Amino acid sequence: MNQQNSCDCAGCVFLTAAVCVEASSRLEVKGHAGGEVSIHCSGNWTASGGSERSSVYFCRGVCSGENVLIRSEGRPSGVTQRGRYSADIDRRAGVFTVTIKNLRSADAGLYHCGAGTAFNVTHQFEISLTVLDGKFNDNWRTVSLTRLSIHSGTSRGGCSLNKED
Repeated sequence: MNQQNSCDCAGCVFLTAAVCVEASSRLEVKGHAGGEVSIHCSGNWTASGGSERSSVYFCRGVCSGENVLIRSEGRPSGVTQRGRYSADIDRRAGVFTVTIKNLRSADAGLYHCGAGTAFNVTHQFEISLTVLDGKFNDNWRTVSLTRLSIHSGTSRGGCSLNKED
């Protein structure tokens, strides 16, 4: 399978020091302590792809047991929240966005997002999160919005920045 990787967020680096780098199949995301990071996961797991009954997962490390931070089962859309983690899900579009609020240094590490069943999470993406110390600018609500998608063997990444009103 030929994978094509890209990361289009050079402007993010200059605006808030948020960085997004994609190396092979892992997306690297950096955010500041006290800020928030949103990760946009999408793929060909739409309702027409037969995953209407599949669960949507966001996990720290391997997607099993206590590592599952967000799991939303069978709902067509909506927001699922667990503590500082939330997922806004649109199954018809095959998209969900996970937000981690109030980043802490302990949040740094590997994460996965995907869809599937409890025993077989498919369409899984690996995210490496680095939390930077230093001053967080309260004027910016979203430190980085990272888009991660896969369609027919093509993986793409990118980020954009949303300023708080």
